[in-house]
Amino acid sequence: MKLLLILCLSTFYCLSVYALGGWTSGGGYAAKRGNTYYLYDFVEGQLYDNIYFNQQQTDQMQINKRLRSVMMPLGEEVVRLTNKKINEIYIMVPEFAEMLVKTIETYQWRTTEWQILAANDLGNTYGNPTSGNNIEKIPMVFRDDAKKVAWIVKDIWQKLSINQKLGTIFHEAIYAIMAGQLDYHTSEYARELNIYIFDSTFQYQSIEQFMGKLHLLGWNKNWLTYDEYIYFKSNDFAKECKTFNDQVETFISSTVQEYDKIYKKLDALRTTISRSKHFSSFHRTTDIIKASTLYINGVRYYYPSIDGTIIYHVIRYRTCKDTFDLRTMSKSNQKCQDEYKQPFAGKELSSLMNYIDQANQLIFKLNNPQFSEYCQLKNRYQESSLEIINRFATLQILN
Repeated sequence: MKLLLILCLSTFYCLSVYALGGWTSGGGYAAKRGNTYYLYDFVEGQLYDNIYFNQQQTDQMQINKRLRSVMMPLGEEVVRLTNKKINEIYIMVPEFAEMLVKTIETYQWRTTEWQILAANDLGNTYGNPTSGNNIEKIPMVFRDDAKKVAWIVKDIWQKLSINQKLGTIFHEAIYAIMAGQLDYHTSEYARELNIYIFDSTFQYQSIEQFMGKLHLLGWNKNWLTYDEYIYFKSNDFAKECKTFNDQVETFISSTVQEYDKIYKKLDALRTTISRSKHFSSFHRTTDIIKASTLYINGVRYYYPSIDGTIIYHVIRYRTCKDTFDLRTMSKSNQKCQDEYKQPFAGKELSSLMNYIDQANQLIFKLNNPQFSEYCQLKNRYQESSLEIINRFATLQILN
């Protein structure tokens, strides 16, 4: 974002403006064509005053109070139509609609007597603009991010039709979202999206086409459909999320303790074998099971290490005995043979395999970005807890 230069109308205004600080451009320009003022986006996209919104759309999101609390100084009709357009978007891509509401309610929307100079954040031209046909571009919106106020130049605002005012609000909200999430510093793509949602063809766009447009403009995100969004906001999902969290907590505790017993049993057996009279070597160097440790309620437990996610349920080793030659009455060549021991009972092995299956089921949900986001999993679990689950999910039991 670029700092705005303020055109001071008087010494009083200069002092007032510079005292505020934190000004950022909203990229919102008016376009004066003759004696008529338009939002520059709508001239650039050749919509002018022929924009589309569904007048029959109801307030399914129940956002009227939220919008009125910050937008009423701009007029009742602006609030009403903003509500309708956001709800129209809500039934297609509800997550984006919620972004718009949250962004709009971040600011107090006000008009001002001040005039501002261009911030040079228009970026490239979109579409087939008629800027050469006696079109004058006039900056009319700037945001005070420090005080959370969106200022609109009053003299221009009063000359806009209700359609242009509606487009201005959406331009500002879209640009703020893109700047915050996609790190865009010009309004080029914000204008493109604003033109898209107000074009008459928008009423015929499918949900997939709308999501595709958002993707092309920079959002590498799997957007929720309306039904998915409603489910993630439901009591049923809240219950599913709670059940999942309970499962994770139980899993970490029980599996670590189970693995601890298996690891100690393997380690003890290996020690016994290695100390036996005729022991020569283990068949596989990987039979040496590595483990990490953690503490649960002050007790140390072992769990799979990052490079030790294999358990062998059969330990193979070699024993060698010296042979005695009666003819020469001396030692001759060693006689060696491969042996094995199976440390686990069937029940122990089944229990461990069951934990591996559980871990994979948990990982599947943990890796689901939508489930993870709406269940707020990143804020709930430490990285170490998730790593424990992942190591059990990749644990292999081999012969």
